[in-house]
Amino acid sequence: MRYPCRSFGLTNEHALKAGARISTRGGFHWAKPEDLALEDTPAFRSIGDWAACDACHQLIDQGQIEALVQRVFAIFQRKDPRLTGTLDDLRFTFLFFDEVRTGPPTPIY
Repeated sequence: MRYPCRSFGLTNEHALKAGARISTRGGFHWAKPEDLALEDTPAFRSIGDWAACDACHQLIDQGQIEALVQRVFAIFQRKDPRLTGTLDDLRFTFLFFDEVRTGPPTPIY
């Protein structure tokens, strides 16, 4: 399924330009893209829509975000067991995804 959503990123305060305006929604701090200075700051960015397989779509549809996080984490660990520190990053990413969705899912043909 295709999930329409706004682009978003995870970063730290050092990535904000001086005088950047921050708003709070859904328990997260938000800044406009033009207020970010990401050249030298590590960040995660998600650009545009997301896709989900049938199993992940079912978890999203049922609001089981933590189960989705655990499923994806298990898949990542099977591919590379060294990724033990990614669980919190995945959790934040899926929480943000849930916050920035802009409409219902549609089938991918």
